[in-house]
Amino acid sequence: MANMSVACARRSARFGGTAAPAIGTIVNPLSANTRFTCQAAGSATLTLTIIDGPGCSNTTTVGVHCVP
Repeated sequence: MANMSVACARRSARFGGTAAPAIGTIVNPLSANTRFTCQAAGSATLTLTIIDGPGCSNTTTVGVHCVP
């Protein structure tokens, strides 16, 4: 599990994520509480981003390995 936070003046943040290669899906990628569900065996890199206004964001990548 990857925990991320961003501290800025604004209180409404946007969330997003991508997975490459597409061996699974990110459930509700724009939600503050989401998960990655494997759909095939293999490895992928997830990129997770929180954006809370101009100049205020946090991005991290997480490696995952899906096992059938």
